[in-house]
Amino acid sequence: MNEISSHELLLAETLIIKRDFAILSDIVINLGGELITPFLPFAALFCKEITDYLNNMGVSVSFPITSKYSIADIRNKTKFFDMSTNKLLETIRFVDELQDNYFSGLLRFEFLKWFNLHYNLGVYFSDKKIMGNTHYAFYILQNDKELLKQFSDHKKYEILSTQAKSLGIDLGQIIGVINKAISGVFQRKGISDPLTESVFIKNNLIVNYKDYNTNRIKKIGTGSTRAINVLLLHILSNANLACYGLTATIRKDNGILLRLQYIVLHYICVRINKLNEYIKQNPNICCDKSQLQIISTLVSAVAQIERGEITVTTFRNCLMHLRLSDKDGNPLIKKQYYDISKPYCGLVESLFDNNDYSDVTSKISASLIEISSILEPYLAELTPSP
Repeated sequence: MNEISSHELLLAETLIIKRDFAILSDIVINLGGELITPFLPFAALFCKEITDYLNNMGVSVSFPITSKYSIADIRNKTKFFDMSTNKLLETIRFVDELQDNYFSGLLRFEFLKWFNLHYNLGVYFSDKKIMGNTHYAFYILQNDKELLKQFSDHKKYEILSTQAKSLGIDLGQIIGVINKAISGVFQRKGISDPLTESVFIKNNLIVNYKDYNTNRIKKIGTGSTRAINVLLLHILSNANLACYGLTATIRKDNGILLRLQYIVLHYICVRINKLNEYIKQNPNICCDKSQLQIISTLVSAVAQIERGEITVTTFRNCLMHLRLSDKDGNPLIKKQYYDISKPYCGLVESLFDNNDYSDVTSKISASLIEISSILEPYLAELTPSP
């Protein structure tokens, strides 16, 4: 028999959950205020999935929610604009308008806004790597359906600091409760985890920021060109946060880096492919030759990534959710690879022939680096000078 037992499957699942929540607790504390907002969807992912996992196991759980935000909605932001490309570009255009109107409205004299003296976009970077921006952070804390309605009363979209803080508290409490509870179970049962002691966080990521006005950035352009370029900025921000930001924060990976980087890579690939399809169907939407060239280069890179077979659907389901079995409940870890001392306890080795955990992790990281290296020269105007 090539399958592990139900007991071994449960042990592997709970060990991985324990590892994820232990290091997740440290990430949300150490990542820093500038980058914690783009990380919120991933924190929400873990909180939503652990609730579903426990409920499916027959353990009824619910957590008190104090903010106006739905954890499920925030979790869906991990899918990186889960909407049609047309709606995506409309959303990006509207967010740009909202941010421009808000910050121009802070000027003391009305006539000054026509000179574009204000800033409406903040870019966060570390070691000259763009890792976040305020447009995307603003989007994360918005309701997609309300953004698409484009209310004329822009005050409907204002983010209250108290509500954002409440969301952070809600997520933090869930993470803390789960981490404490599952660690306590292992301790009481005398089950040791070979990876626990070797994982810790280092808080040496220095994040700076620079403000811009999108109306004055030549590369950003106008209309659809601007919307697509801002989307490319979001792609670069997410790729660098996953590849450079989290890697600099997590000293030694226990498996969570692979999960986070894989999710980011997958949805970046999805968006690039869908953007390419949209441009093919609407050839007049993109008239900038340099933009068309960079999209073509990205599409080629994505095709190469997908040929590498690291974007396996079964594997993705395990990373987006917390189960290590297929839809019929059959364990996905093969008996000969089962080893709780490994990250994911042998899942990676079972799904990828002749590849171990480090091989797959390296391929995912290299793929994110490639996407980043394509976009950085193109968006050089937004990269701080040495």
